[in-house]
Amino acid sequence: MAPHLTHAPESRPELAHLYARPNRLMTALEVSRELGRSERTVRRWWHSGELPALALPCGRFTMRACELARWILARERVARGRNA
Repeated sequence: MAPHLTHAPESRPELAHLYARPNRLMTALEVSRELGRSERTVRRWWHSGELPALALPCGRFTMRACELARWILARERVARGRNA
């Protein structure tokens, strides 16, 4: 797991809003908008474990804003490693 970050890395200031309220729970719609993917894709990634999620007692999934930011940064590191 990536280290706990309390602010957006200088290299990605556009993630700062995710760290403004790091424990905010995000819906599939909010996550999909951040990632530029469909809600269906986000839900599929949550169910498959590709994208970390919290299961709510009602059966829905959600994730914390800081976890989304960490996931985005981790995917970018992996992509850079493949392109190196």
